[in-house]
Order: sequence, then structure tokens, then C-alpha cells
Amino acid sequence: MNRVVINVGIAYGSDTQQARELLINAAHDHPNILDDPPPVATFEGFGDNALNCALRCYLPNLDNRLATITELNTAIDEAFRQAGIAIAFPQRDIHLDQIGRLDVNVMSNQRPPPEPGPRTAADH
Repeated sequence: MNRVVINVGIAYGSDTQQARELLINAAHDHPNILDDPPPVATFEGFGDNALNCALRCYLPNLDNRLATITELNTAIDEAFRQAGIAIAFPQRDIHLDQIGRLDVNVMSNQRPPPEPGPRTAADH
């Protein structure tokens, strides 16, 4: 028997109780996860960028361990997406200290429209 631990950070403002229930459901729905000892989902704490949760569950042996972890992660991702629970990602605030004027240009990753060419008599 061996334990699998899946850590997941969810966005601040998410329902941690619902997230824990979804983690437990994912474990119960997987045929390789043991019922005894039962899976446990916990709200571990407040991280820099996420509310940290964890799923702990058990496999009877090492057979299919990596496949089972992948399948659990996939099921959790899908369940969270359907429930509207966002998986958190690192976020940073940038503060620019300056002396004098600071010009800032925000660019999109889309191509700008082509510059118009010189107008000719035919364009009038």
C-alpha cells in the first residue's frame, strides 16, 4: 500500500468546502483508490497566491501509480472547472518608483492594422 498526495492551490475567494468535496469525489470515483483507509481532503492554509488544499489517498500497490495520479489530476481539473473553482497561479504587483516622467505603452499580442500608404489621386 502507498499514499498519494495531490496538492492543489485554488484562487482566493473560492469555496474551500466545495473544493474538498470535489477532491474526495475524484478519489472515490477512481477504481484504484482504496476505501480503507479512506481518502482525506484538507484545507492546508493561506498561501502567497492560493488557498492550499490537499488530497491524500491510498493505492493497494505501486502498479499504475503514475497513471492514477495523472487521472486524478485530470478529474480534479475538470471537476473544478465545471464548478467554477479556479486553480490559482502566481500573481505579482509591480510598483515603479521614478524620478520625473515615465511613459508606459501597453501592447497587445495582436498585430496592429497596416499603416495606410500614401494617398494618390485615385483615392479621392
